[in-house]
Amino acid sequence: MITWIQKTFQQHFRIIFLVLLAGVIISFIFITNTSGGFGRGDFKAAKRPFFGLDLGNEQDYSLVVRDGTVSATLMYGGRIGDAVQFSFGRRAMLHTADQLRVPRPTDAEVKAHIQGLPIFMGSMGETGAMPAFNAELYNTIRQNPSLLGVTCTPGDFGRIIAEDARIAATTKLLAGPGYVLPSEVQQILKQADTTWTLQTATIERASFKTTITPTESDLTAYFDSHRATYTIRPRVRVSYVEIPAALHAAGITLTDAEVRAYYDANPARFPKPAAAAPASMAAPTTPDSDYNLVKPQVELALRHQRALDAANKAASDLAYKLYTDKITPGSPEFGRTLIQNNATINAVPIDFSENDVPPQFGANRPGIAREAFSLDADNRISNAINTGNGSVILFWEASIPAREPDFAEVRAQVETDFIAQETQRQFTELGQRLKTQIQDALKTGSTFEQAATKAATDAGVTATTKTIPPFTLRTATAETIDGNIAAALENLAQGDLSDMGIVSGDGRFVYAQTCQLPDLTEANPDYTLFATQIATRNAMTAIGQYQQNLVDAELAKSAPATR
Repeated sequence: MITWIQKTFQQHFRIIFLVLLAGVIISFIFITNTSGGFGRGDFKAAKRPFFGLDLGNEQDYSLVVRDGTVSATLMYGGRIGDAVQFSFGRRAMLHTADQLRVPRPTDAEVKAHIQGLPIFMGSMGETGAMPAFNAELYNTIRQNPSLLGVTCTPGDFGRIIAEDARIAATTKLLAGPGYVLPSEVQQILKQADTTWTLQTATIERASFKTTITPTESDLTAYFDSHRATYTIRPRVRVSYVEIPAALHAAGITLTDAEVRAYYDANPARFPKPAAAAPASMAAPTTPDSDYNLVKPQVELALRHQRALDAANKAASDLAYKLYTDKITPGSPEFGRTLIQNNATINAVPIDFSENDVPPQFGANRPGIAREAFSLDADNRISNAINTGNGSVILFWEASIPAREPDFAEVRAQVETDFIAQETQRQFTELGQRLKTQIQDALKTGSTFEQAATKAATDAGVTATTKTIPPFTLRTATAETIDGNIAAALENLAQGDLSDMGIVSGDGRFVYAQTCQLPDLTEANPDYTLFATQIATRNAMTAIGQYQQNLVDAELAKSAPATR
């Protein structure tokens, strides 16, 4: 039987082979045919319906995000946390406008919307007048929307603005007048318009004397509970070459046009000197006269910038040559290459972590750390790094991993930290005792100054008292009060004394000598103002949540099923 099969197979081998080959070819065609519905060729991105568009479609997704980015730039200067989320919310509000049949805005409504966009507002005038709409700026951006940093045609620009005007109308319709509780208005009025007269007492930390002698068990216990604090960070050992900008400064030539163009691009960097004559007598200034006053500084700055650029290019070229020619640091070829490029190898005397880059590397320590810690045995040569005075190239020598030191290795630092913490604890306890003594003295009729001074003297510390004239938080300036005092007021009423806070290391008490509340009724003109502001804020918060719910619900429709 087996012999018959072998003979038959040999006689018909060619036919059998062709049949098998045809079967393989046909199977391959079915599997790879992109139009037949089989195999990988039929793979498509999953559909993600989103208010009439498909986020799974690259063109639709790009449209949503591009429109949202332009809108955010016009309204907020692009300062939003999540551009994609903002874009999704914008699309949701357009869908809502369609559902509510909100009409397209008229030309007058679009014009009013444009004139209210912050991006088209000029700067505030010297008299404090509110900035006005800058028609020239608007026309410039309208004709070339790419100035916003987004690829956008003038036609798309006009459509987006019209849509935003319609969204604004829809938002106003949904938000309504908002809501506000009388207690909310009264709380804001209290915070803003209460008139305070305060007295403070500052306890000088330097005058607080204490002796702390920790035992070994105190220190070891402190070390055991703060081990993470003493972990020695990863460190790196490098050498480097520097290409100073000064080497390239002499060969730089500048034209007057280049210097002027540099000034025009960076006017804020070159403020004109203060006028010698009173402002009323000074001659009117022009852009040309302002430029002439600072031209030497502009030329010096531009020359330094050009020298920095030249040094960075030289360093980049050197790093590229070392890398592409596989020149190993320390080899004879490495030394010859450095000599040819007027570069000298320098040692860094210490290993360093990301947080303690040696000062010899100039101002760009984050850049040095980033490059140094990207190096290893397989990648020993860094990119060129601008230091502000030139450019450097780092050469890796060793990486030292993080480790937990033994107690003996960091005992001195542990003792210093323990004493500092214990001293602070005792200083805080002193503050609690002083507060009680001051309060008791106030109850017996002593003035705050008398009470604070006596309590401090009895405790052996120095106190400095001060009276702050009457003020309200709405009118107060940084010279009147600081943030610590403002925070203390939240828990004070007339006659109350705060806990001792720590300000620049010293202790400070705040005493509310007088506290006069404003009119908290609707007869106060500011009552209506604050009520309107709070109601608007509440309404916009509700709209924001409504918009987010719309987006979440729409995205959930196409979200992958969870098991």
